[in-house]
Amino acid sequence: MGVVEAARAGASEVGRAVIASTITTVCVFVPIVFVEGVAGQMFGDQALTVTFSLLVSLGVALTVIPMLASRKFFAGGEKIETVGLAGRSNPITRGLAAFFSAIGVGVALTVKTVVGGVAMVMSWLLRPVLAGFDALLRGITAVYARILRGALRHPALVVLVAIVLLAGSVQLVGSLGSELVPELIQGEFYVDAELAPGSRLEVTDRRLAIIDERVREFADEFGVQSVYTVVGTSNEQGGAAGERRENIGQVNVRMEPPIDAEREELVMSWIRDLIDGENASFAGQSPPVAGAAAVPADVGGGDAGSALGDDSLKYRFGRPTYFSFRSPVEVQIRGHNLALLEVLADQVASRMREVEGLVDVKSSTEGGNPELQIVFDRERLSALNYTVAQLGAVIRSKVQGDIATDIVREDRNIEVRMRTDEGYRDSVRDLRNLNIRQSGATPLPLSAVAEVIETEGPAEIRRSDGGRVAVIEANIVGRDLGSVSDDIQSILDSTRFPVGFDYSVGGQRQEMERSFDSMRLAILLAVFMVYLVMASQFESLLHPFVILFAVPFSVIGAIGILYLTRTPVSIVVLIGGILLAGIVVNNAIILIDYTNRLRRAGKAKIDAVREACLVRLRPILMTTSTTVLGLLPMALGLGEGAELRTPMALTVVGGLLTSTLLTLIVIPALYLLLDRHKHEADSDAAAA
Repeated sequence: MGVVEAARAGASEVGRAVIASTITTVCVFVPIVFVEGVAGQMFGDQALTVTFSLLVSLGVALTVIPMLASRKFFAGGEKIETVGLAGRSNPITRGLAAFFSAIGVGVALTVKTVVGGVAMVMSWLLRPVLAGFDALLRGITAVYARILRGALRHPALVVLVAIVLLAGSVQLVGSLGSELVPELIQGEFYVDAELAPGSRLEVTDRRLAIIDERVREFADEFGVQSVYTVVGTSNEQGGAAGERRENIGQVNVRMEPPIDAEREELVMSWIRDLIDGENASFAGQSPPVAGAAAVPADVGGGDAGSALGDDSLKYRFGRPTYFSFRSPVEVQIRGHNLALLEVLADQVASRMREVEGLVDVKSSTEGGNPELQIVFDRERLSALNYTVAQLGAVIRSKVQGDIATDIVREDRNIEVRMRTDEGYRDSVRDLRNLNIRQSGATPLPLSAVAEVIETEGPAEIRRSDGGRVAVIEANIVGRDLGSVSDDIQSILDSTRFPVGFDYSVGGQRQEMERSFDSMRLAILLAVFMVYLVMASQFESLLHPFVILFAVPFSVIGAIGILYLTRTPVSIVVLIGGILLAGIVVNNAIILIDYTNRLRRAGKAKIDAVREACLVRLRPILMTTSTTVLGLLPMALGLGEGAELRTPMALTVVGGLLTSTLLTLIVIPALYLLLDRHKHEADSDAAAA
């Protein structure tokens, strides 16, 4: 054929398959736009970008590419046609036209010469590689022809083996584990610390300053770039404002680049030992980092009377997060009785500390604030013609004081507060002797009409949906969120809750379930839309069904590579699964489309299947190779933020490799089994 005729014939031959494969890929991205939760926030923009890019690329593939393929671009020996000059009557315009025309032709010829020279050099340099590649492809084609011949003789056995492999791979899903989003290692973390309630701000500052100082001492050895401490409040993390209390603080640590997850975990473990006072493993042994001096064993927190003080220091590690502001594990226990709520929360928290992989377990009911409660004798108050409200106002005025006036000094407004001198309200005894009534020369102390009780009140009372709740939070180290949540669920199921008390598991587990449910719906919708597109393209309900078998077969490779790399299932993996649903069907589409074309041309079914497989082997291998090689840098986990990209790339690469292999073997066998449509050629072959 001539160049133009060949371009037209080639475009028309694959145009239908190109349209179907592109639209099916678009169909799997559209449902992502409607995914809820973190998954929708992360991948919604990506879905829109890929959708519009694919639609534009389809137009280019059907128009621009055939046009370019039909051009000779001044092939050697071909006469270059001259362009008629405009404005022949005007010598100025004619000269300018000739000038710019000469420049254009010169630039084109220069580019052609340079590109031709580079192509000649590259062809000479790559000739051994190309020869080896052609030899390899011929060998693959010969081997594939023999395998295909055997597969077409026993199509039912081939399909049965593929189904067994699929069932076996599905059994591995339970051992993968699950999580919401892979944890990002950003080279920084923080430690939320809390002392006993009632601790002064100076004590908290002094305790955290020791940790800050020790981390700075070993900053060079551990690769710590900066350390800073916030006392009296927890710093803002991820946009969430912290609380303000004198007995809390936060130590923030930033590591030096390059970011190393193992080094960061080592520093976190070292600080844990420092706070716990359990750093005896460092003393007398080789330091964990080359060149680092051993940490003395007498440094640490806890109750053992160390350099950090006699009071225990409660702590919780965390990393800045940009996808979910919740803790990995968050258990809510509901009930109205605060005392019983605290008992249940302490009981559950104690059992959770025994779960493998759970660290930094902390309950919101821990660490109540010391307080004084005044219980009035109402009968005596009634005899004295006093009410609780009146005496409450008197006590508040004497202890807290009333603002009598204010003084204005330039732009400052200074309040003048009047209250009892500190010497008369400094202790519990002073409060009991506080004069609440002066009748003549006889004062009436508070102890005469009330009892002052020293007790401990709740540090905070949390509410959710109008009810009181105790929240137990924890971090996860070394395990996935799904398996840890299952262990916690077992603890909660075995705990007896009184009437009026219940529980719920929240945190990232709740967000994970919401995102997973939304992603499953998106996958089903994507597969359904792909089927509709292929049914309209092939004008058949059976052939799209055969093509869709490539989707479950891709699960074999996806699960296999996740199992080998110990990658848990997350929303990133599910996004990769959605991508697979649109990508893996493309090979089957061009295979079935060419088979139908051959059958319409008069070939028998088995001959058409065999020829279509051998003819389409090269483009199928090309498309698979380009996709896999394009995803290879992501799959290797190179660069910062690779934790988010790698699971998706691994899922697509593993699923695409096995799907391509099974598409070339199982799909032809399945086509022979399911397609019962008789062509004239099939009847002739049967008669022969």
